[in-house]
Amino acid sequence: TSGNREYALGYASGNDRIRLDVFRATDSDVNVLANNYGTPATGVWFHVICWHDATADQIGIAVNDGTPNTAATGGALQAAGTAQFRVGARIYPGSENYLNGRIDAMYKWNRVLTAAERTALYNGGTGVQYPFS
Repeated sequence: TSGNREYALGYASGNDRIRLDVFRATDSDVNVLANNYGTPATGVWFHVICWHDATADQIGIAVNDGTPNTAATGGALQAAGTAQFRVGARIYPGSENYLNGRIDAMYKWNRVLTAAERTALYNGGTGVQYPFS
């Protein structure tokens, strides 16, 4: 709900792309589409890395170690909300939109990964887990 949303990662059916949304302090959202990857195929694993770079005032998304797509956030983002953290579903009662798929490893860093670190995690399509080995 308003004031509690921080970010969301999902599939944008209208754009046929993987999309990252973050919410500004004004509760409006800004998003970035993984346009450099294209249409996600059914039955295929994807390696998705998203980030918020407060110094550069932008968010980014990269799929399968491709060229990242970025967007300016336009300032401060939403403060930490009280909403539940969910993986594989939205929190909206009656409109959860459960993922029909599988999720492997998930990680969260409190910094932006370098391009070399993103490439190391992707590992040519046979992803590795932190600490990059």
